[in-house]
Amino acid sequence: MRNYPSRGTEAEALEKGWAFGKGRLRDQYRMKPKPDAKPDSYVKNHYNGSLYGITISSLIA
Repeated sequence: MRNYPSRGTEAEALEKGWAFGKGRLRDQYRMKPKPDAKPDSYVKNHYNGSLYGITISSLIA
C-alpha cells in the first residue's frame, strides 16, 4: 500500500506548492495534466532516470 496522505490534501498541496508526477496526480487527485504542461521540477531517481513534477496550481490556472 502506498503511503500517500488522505485525498483531502488538494488545498494543502496547492498552498504549499507541492509537485507530483503524472501518475500520482491521476491516481490520487484525479487530475490529468495537459499534453503541453511544463514540468515544474526534476528529480533524478536511483535507476538513472529522471522524473518530473507538476504543481496543482499549474493545472488549475
